[in-house]
Amino acid sequence: MNKSDLIKKVSKKLKIKQKDSSTLYEALFHEITDILARGDSVQISGFGSFEVQKLEKRKGFNPLIEKWMMLPPKQKPHFTPSENLKKRINS
Repeated sequence: MNKSDLIKKVSKKLKIKQKDSSTLYEALFHEITDILARGDSVQISGFGSFEVQKLEKRKGFNPLIEKWMMLPPKQKPHFTPSENLKKRINS
């Protein structure tokens, strides 16, 4: 399922225009992105939590030049599903 399919399903389920559903989609994901960019986490009850993981400086291999190099520290988004979501997927 892609973005437009999701927007169509939400608009049909809520009985709203696709334009309104698209606005809702954009606002929701924009807000989650802003919260993660600040380094905070987002917990959605019954679904899961989004957080930022900090990766330290580490050694990595570059196959193009066939050399080991030090990779700089970075942050990456991480999602942890809730127990309810896990149960629903596995049933």
